Amino acid sequence: MLLKFIGLEDACLLLSEFEEVYNMIHFHNVNTDMVKLRFAPFALKYNAKRWMYSLPTNCISNWNDFVKVFLRKYFPNGKTGKLRNEINQFI
Repeated sequence: MLLKFIGLEDACLLLSEFEEVYNMIHFHNVNTDMVKLRFAPFALKYNAKRWMYSLPTNCISNWNDFVKVFLRKYFPNGKTGKLRNEINQFI
């Protein structure tokens, strides 16, 4: 059901789709962050999965940590600035 992210696709789209799929599943008495973190590797392939497994042990303790680290890697500030400039030039 999940988009398979290899590192070239839209990182924000992957996170949005991941949230959509996760919201269809309900686990009673289970920590939401832990379930999302357990499912995250299934949305990644090739270099993206290798990147995730290369992270230091226990550097991510919740879903927000994962999102920050993931976006820092696959949607860096330079890309944000470039998109902002393109939007400003369009207007």
